[in-house]
Formats: sequence, C-alpha cells, structure tokens
Amino acid sequence: MARRKRAEVSGAIRELEANIHGMKRDLAHIDATLKMFDPKAQPRLIKAIRPYRPRNRLFEPKELSVRILTVLREAQGEPLTLDAIAERIVGDKGLGAAAAPMVRPIAAIALLALKKRGIVAGDGTPTCGSIASGSTSRPYPKFNPTERCIAPWETCSN
Repeated sequence: MARRKRAEVSGAIRELEANIHGMKRDLAHIDATLKMFDPKAQPRLIKAIRPYRPRNRLFEPKELSVRILTVLREAQGEPLTLDAIAERIVGDKGLGAAAAPMVRPIAAIALLALKKRGIVAGDGTPTCGSIASGSTSRPYPKFNPTERCIAPWETCSN
C-alpha cells in the first residue's frame, strides 16, 4: 500500500517536472520573440499573473452567477434566503437534494461577488460576515432588474 502510494506520488512529481520543463522552454521562446520585436525589452521584468483555476466542478465559469440571477429574477423582487436560492439551483440543475449543502457555500460566495459588483443588494442589514457564517434567518438578496442588465446578451430597459 505504501509502496504504491510512493510510486504514485513519484510519478506525479515526474509529470509535473516535465510540464515545468516544457513551460520554461515555451517561456524562453516567448522571451526571444519579444526581444526580436524590441531589442531593449527586458522580459524578466514582466510581472507573472496567476492562471485561472475553476473553484468548483459543479458549475461552469459564470454559470452559478447566471443561475442565481435567474432565481432572483423569477422571484420578482421578493427577498429570498440563501437556502431557498441554493435549493432552487440544485433543483434546476438536477443535482439532487444531497448536493444542497455543497452548493450553499459556493452560492454564498457568488452572491457576495454579485453584491460587490452592485448587481444584487441585501434586504435589511445582512453583512458579508453574516452570510459567510451561514446566517439565513434574514432574507437576502433582492434583485432590482431596472438597475442593471443581468447578462451581456440581454438589453436594459432604461
């Protein structure tokens, strides 16, 4: 058992080292191309950025935000709890009731992001802390469709 696990970890390390070697080779080629177009360029001074990694495997990128906004739009301005939003999303996606506890914290994070962008607003006084800690006693959030477009493929009425 331990030998097998060691072999798996060793194989994973070799694969990652091969990926690193290939990426370093690609980076050298990109640096050479930059130098061809601008001999005074210093590619090493270009700041590295973090690649995008999906946070969960239940939803495609931006799918959860669109589903949340759809649920809020269908509520027609009525405030909904986080549990109600999560249950509706689980039902619409066909995940089954067992997935609701997994969807709830992911939906809370997505709601906070939508709130920061000004797309949804809390009804009353819920704060980011109360949502993150799991407080669902107060209704959250309310979506006002006249304030902002939901998705780029929709048009605003105002």
